[in-house]
Amino acid sequence: MRKSGTTPTLDLVDVGEHVCWIVEPHQGYAAVTSAFLADGELFGDKLVIVGSPLDPIASAEVPRDATLVDPRSVRGDGPTPDLGSMLGLVRREADMAGRQGYRALRVLAVMDQLIPPETEIEALIDHELRLDRLVADHEAIMVCAYGHDSFGAATLDHVACVHPRELGNGRAGPSFRMFSSGPGSWAVCGVVDSDGAAAFGAAL
Repeated sequence: MRKSGTTPTLDLVDVGEHVCWIVEPHQGYAAVTSAFLADGELFGDKLVIVGSPLDPIASAEVPRDATLVDPRSVRGDGPTPDLGSMLGLVRREADMAGRQGYRALRVLAVMDQLIPPETEIEALIDHELRLDRLVADHEAIMVCAYGHDSFGAATLDHVACVHPRELGNGRAGPSFRMFSSGPGSWAVCGVVDSDGAAAFGAAL
């Protein structure tokens, strides 16, 4: 049974978890990121950062053996991001991690550098749900960091609904969460009310 809801710290994130992190300004992004990657080193995980470790994590300590993926190589140069390439990257790296002797794949995705703000919300929700199934099936750890100032409030609420976990930072969060619960099945936790109806419809 996968965990759902908020987590006060990324220290508590375990294998098979897919976490939404709405990054608030001046939140101490560098310290949190460094700790998340250091935990990966401690537990023997393969570390992948999708996006450049520049602002807002310019001072973060990036482990020497972490793989840095240029976001342009994943999203392509077209007017809309190639989200399928991101899924393929995670699948390949997760398969390789097992063969290379790592415990699991641990990914930090800097979504501001991957997803243009004008991306249609339906495409983004579809991507996150497919990614969630992949994380669960391959027993990876995935943290999707969305800058609060880079996306609209409605987009962030919709995105949080399709992550089983969210890093707790004082945000009210969504009224429900939808996530993979096994091959061909999905779980919904919480309450689908009038505020969450549009997000639930998009997820379905």
